[in-house]
Amino acid sequence: MPDKKYIMKTFAYHLAVLQHQERWNGSGYPQAKHIPLYPGGLTVKLDTEETGIVSNASPGSIGRPVVRICYERNLEAVEKPCDIDLPEPACADRMIAQVPGYD
Repeated sequence: MPDKKYIMKTFAYHLAVLQHQERWNGSGYPQAKHIPLYPGGLTVKLDTEETGIVSNASPGSIGRPVVRICYERNLEAVEKPCDIDLPEPACADRMIAQVPGYD
């Protein structure tokens, strides 16, 4: 697994690309929509206060990856981790709220 410095640099790079793309209204770099904002292996906290690990950075859904839920709201480990596919309509009410360690 990559170290935290690498992940932080990657995250900062992706965020900068997205901000640049927004300034150009998406016309400057159409391929930027395929660069994931949350790379695989990154620990994230959802707005439901569940904590998980990005298991698949979905191309085309740069800010809505597949997240493997590992910890419940009270930070207790879940009995059986499960994947939450944030791009799916059934998960439209969930979103990544925080990247622990980088806030």
